[in-house]
Amino acid sequence: MFARIGIKNGDIANEVIVETYPVGEVLHPRKGVAMPGAPLDAPPMKAGNSEDPRVVFSQWLTAKENPFFSRAIVNRVWRNFMGRGLIEAEDDLRVTNPASNPALLDALAEDFIKDGYDMKKLMRKIVLSAAYQRSSLPNAMNENDDRFYSRFLPRRLKAEILLDACSEVTGVPTPFNQILSRAGDAKTAYAGYPKGLRALQLPDASVASRFLDAFGRPERAQACSCERQQDSTVGQALHVFNGNTLNEKLRSKEFLGLQWISENLSSEKIIERVFLRALSRKPNADELLRFLKIMAEADPKDPKSKQESIEDLVWAVLTSKEFVFNH
Repeated sequence: MFARIGIKNGDIANEVIVETYPVGEVLHPRKGVAMPGAPLDAPPMKAGNSEDPRVVFSQWLTAKENPFFSRAIVNRVWRNFMGRGLIEAEDDLRVTNPASNPALLDALAEDFIKDGYDMKKLMRKIVLSAAYQRSSLPNAMNENDDRFYSRFLPRRLKAEILLDACSEVTGVPTPFNQILSRAGDAKTAYAGYPKGLRALQLPDASVASRFLDAFGRPERAQACSCERQQDSTVGQALHVFNGNTLNEKLRSKEFLGLQWISENLSSEKIIERVFLRALSRKPNADELLRFLKIMAEADPKDPKSKQESIEDLVWAVLTSKEFVFNH
């Protein structure tokens, strides 16, 4: 099916273009004649057909008669939100590795087909479910459960999402202005990515970013989610506490704290805004009291002193477990 698919270098560094060739089918090893591509358990393409074989393959892949595609996609999306797939590992779909809840997997797969493979509808069903909205705090009945979703399983945010969240809270976009060589041992200046581009929008892993690398960005060398490292490491903690990524955002002229100072907002209002932007909630009484004490140490007549107190506030919130972990 992919014999006539090739790649070539693009106009910019590390760009690869996928294209379809008009000829180049696999030849029969004995007869020497071209063998038309054929999806599994499906009729082969007609000989000499110039149609893009990827189109034929995608039509077979998403056919209602093919039960495997919908189950695989549903399982991967479920794992993305829940931290564990209904079938684990998510790319190990076989008879001897059954789902933890077969009825749920079948129901979601059937609805996915009926909805025309609409990913947004699938995601909406999952995030609005009771399973997704359960508390991550364990009780005596579910503290040892890691398979049946009786509680939410906390996990660290993915590298790209965490970096984008830091940009959103501080109001300072991350510049992606360097790309790595194919060997990964050299960096080249690159101005092709516009200001404000999110890390989630990066087309590949060639963009240089110590933050993304530290938090487990996959190299995309193979089609396996095992490339992405979700474990917490000492390097991640050091990068958050002392790395340039967060510190440069807090010291930037675009930092939202400077706007709050110019608006002459009260310390209480600033603390509330930081919590709403970062944690989607207002601070509780204890948190508000503690941060008010910290900000009261700043010289009210010195804008630089107040700016530093706001930087400390934002830094403390962005390095908290509540921000870094999906819980």
